[in-house]
Amino acid sequence: MVSIVIPTYNEEKILPRLLASIQKQIYKDWEVIVADNNSTDRTAEIAREFGARIVKGGLPGPGRNAGAKVAKGEIVLFLDADVQLDSIHFLEYNIRDFQKKKLDFAVARFSADSGSWLEQFLFSVQDRFVYHTRKKKPLTIGFCIFARTEFFHQVGGFEEDLKISEDVRFGDRAFAEGGNFGVLAEPLLASARRYRKEGALKMAFRNLVSGFHDLRGKKIKADDDNFKYDWDGYE
Repeated sequence: MVSIVIPTYNEEKILPRLLASIQKQIYKDWEVIVADNNSTDRTAEIAREFGARIVKGGLPGPGRNAGAKVAKGEIVLFLDADVQLDSIHFLEYNIRDFQKKKLDFAVARFSADSGSWLEQFLFSVQDRFVYHTRKKKPLTIGFCIFARTEFFHQVGGFEEDLKISEDVRFGDRAFAEGGNFGVLAEPLLASARRYRKEGALKMAFRNLVSGFHDLRGKKIKADDDNFKYDWDGYE
């Protein structure tokens, strides 16, 4: 079984799209766990309508950890609420490859769900960078991370005192633990809504600064006002 963990906050407009794409999957041995951060809209109600379990969330790191604590599957898959499983074979093919290659943690190839040519280009560059650096430095992007559940807990999960880059830091620690990392071929659609809201160049610069902090081993703490994590307000 694969346990799919989705951290949420006020995602009533976009969560149904992801949950519907999960239900359409050929691979059926899954459970969905929504880690909700006290949404004030219908997010939790919608999740229940789709048969998901609800646990108390927080920032993405604590939310993902809370979901993983109650996961029943041998594999845990962390997804952001705004992604889409574009192919009905996404789970089938990627889980098969994950097991065949005896991976401990992995990400999937991805592209932007929509947007300008610049947004499409930036996503393409990021996807290729993740793929080509996979053997030297795994880059685990939080909108889609596979992990063996036992290995995830062995590594200690996501650091909960970080505002951003907790996903990348998890990959660094997992790799340091000797984990076998891979990039799975069946892609998903990642949302470009933050690029549309904040501007593609601004987001690219923010990611660059965040990456520089990662290279220096500097953590961006949850109380760092220079970096804001926006749950709400993206369409």
